Amino acid sequence: MLNRDSGPTVQVVKNGVVETRKVVTGMRSGGKVEIVDGLSDGELVVLRSGTLLRDGDAVRAVVAGETSLNEAK
Repeated sequence: MLNRDSGPTVQVVKNGVVETRKVVTGMRSGGKVEIVDGLSDGELVVLRSGTLLRDGDAVRAVVAGETSLNEAK
């Protein structure tokens, strides 16, 4: 999650393309933040990225725990 002047956002992968979304946050605890609006069940959220990942960039999602980055190449 990114905290911008316009409010909190997350990056999602939709059809292999990065999209930045505004979200509404709820409770916070232990480094975790509840997202109460702005995402749907099953959407792929970017957890780690370089500083240059922007809207419209083509990416290949790697689901945490399912494969390593080396296997995804």
